[in-house]
Amino acid sequence: MSRVATEAGAAPMSLYRHVSAKEELIEHMVDTAWGPPPDRVDEDWRAGLTRWAWGMRTAFRLHPWGVRIPLKTLPIMPNEVAWFENALACLADSGLSEPRKASVIMLVAGYVRNLAATEADIGAAMQASGMSPDQWMAHYAQLLRKLADRQRFPALAAFIDSGVFDAADGPDDEFVFGLDRILDGVAVLIEAGR
Repeated sequence: MSRVATEAGAAPMSLYRHVSAKEELIEHMVDTAWGPPPDRVDEDWRAGLTRWAWGMRTAFRLHPWGVRIPLKTLPIMPNEVAWFENALACLADSGLSEPRKASVIMLVAGYVRNLAATEADIGAAMQASGMSPDQWMAHYAQLLRKLADRQRFPALAAFIDSGVFDAADGPDDEFVFGLDRILDGVAVLIEAGR
């Protein structure tokens, strides 16, 4: 709190007129970093949740520190509630029950958050190595070849031999793949309910 006050050019005690503790300040920081959700357009549930997930991904890319802040409550801050409302509105005509809508939102949000954390970790490792993404992937493949006995790990050997690590994926390839699979599953759930 004292460092924040110094950077803001204020007395440390003056911050306590606005927030009760560091945890509350962090909640406000996260809510501000998220900002409002992307505007809804005339879209079906799948296009809406896709837009919503991409918006969330963008927020995590702009503020990667956000994935390091543990969730302490369900959405309660102004922007968090707006994101929740936006996702619920996407599912309004899906035919899903209200509890299932919450489950779908949690599934999609959890996927985006988990992938953002993984990408932030990998990005930090690549940056620390000083290698390009392609170099980093090739180095990883070389390391695995040295460490993984082909007799003991034949599936891994075949995987490496296939060239999977020859070049890094596009920056959004894994995100698109996973999001599409999740939404395919939601589509099955919606159809089953009809």
